[in-house]
This record gives sequence, structure tokens and C-alpha cells, in this order.
Amino acid sequence: LPPIGSDKRPPEIESIDPAAGSRHIETSPRFEIRYNEPIRLARDSVGLKLLDSDSIVTTCGQEQVDRFTVSFAPDDTLRQGVTYNAILGLGVVTDLAGNRLTDSIINFKFETINYDSLGSFSGNVVLRYTGSEQTAEIFFSTIPTGKWKKLEYDLSGHFHHEVVPGKYRFVGFVDRDNDGFLSTGKLSAFEYAEPLLFFGDTITVRPRFETEDIELNIK
Repeated sequence: LPPIGSDKRPPEIESIDPAAGSRHIETSPRFEIRYNEPIRLARDSVGLKLLDSDSIVTTCGQEQVDRFTVSFAPDDTLRQGVTYNAILGLGVVTDLAGNRLTDSIINFKFETINYDSLGSFSGNVVLRYTGSEQTAEIFFSTIPTGKWKKLEYDLSGHFHHEVVPGKYRFVGFVDRDNDGFLSTGKLSAFEYAEPLLFFGDTITVRPRFETEDIELNIK
């Protein structure tokens, strides 16, 4: 710890996930607030409250997941397709020297997902490379800046995902050692890097429709 009185700089928020203004947030979300330095959290205070369009308040449980990050989860399921105003009380947070943040409250908005407006896509992963014991890890995201999600497919290669409408892209890698992680290879006891997979075509998903017969060929 720094000597008492030597640190006068207040901590700052480095990131909020999901970010302010996010849409299609799950109705049982988890928010993570990351700070730029180790912090302490007062566990007997409520740090995040969510107000819906009718000003109904949902409180959140909180947990300090590591020295820099505080996680919040709503105590009740949120309503679908509703814009929420999140009120983050920062008086419960100090750095290790006892400094509080400059702002005592931060407000941000987000919109929950409307499950009735979802679309879907389906198709098959076609494995054409040698080595039947190997698998492929494939991921998809919205264009241009969506979060990557793992594509789940069965033993026959078939997949089906319900998603928010939008345009999607796919990437992946051949998982030669079947550990679920991309290996970049080794110099000592030489080992090749696992091949990356880039699929040039994108797909478009419309509300309440299924985009079918997608074929992801892996050679």
C-alpha cells in the first residue's frame, strides 16, 4: 500500500460493459464496471439501480470480482424491449488510499432485447481438411463492432442460432489439439500454429425470419 496521505488522485472508471447506449441487452444482464486502479467496495450499499420507462426501480446485487472490477446483476428479470436508465452510485467505491471518485453518480441508458423481434440463421459446417479427430472453433458477430459469440454446432455440423436482426460475419480456427483455444505454435519442440479461418461472405438476418442453408466450408 502507498504511504498514508501520499495518494491524492481519485480513481477513474476505465470501462462500463455493456456500454452506455447499448441495445438488445439480455433481460438478466450482468454489468461490469472496471476502474483504472485497485479499489475497495462498501458491501452494505447499493451501487446500481435501474429505472424503467414507468420509473419502476430494480435494484442490483454487487460483487467485487477482482481488484479493479465490480460486477452488478439485477435482483429481478428486466422487461423486454424497454429503455432503462441506470444510476450508478460511486460513493461506495474508494481506492486503496481512501480517495473517492470525482463524480458521486453516473447515469447511462440501455435497451433490453425484444425476443419477439429476433431472427435466426441456420446451416452446416463442412469439414474438408484431413484429420477427422480435429474440430473447428467458429465465432460470429454483427458488423461492424459486435461482440464475438461462439457458433454451436452438432456432430453432423448443423447449427441454428436465434439472434438480433443485422448483418453477421464469421471467423474461426482449426483446433488441432481440441483444447478450445487458439495455439500460436512453439519454437522449441517445434509446433505449427493452428490455422485461422476467415469466411468472406456475410449474412443478413431479418426480424422474425430465418436465413437458411448457410455453408461454412473448412478445407
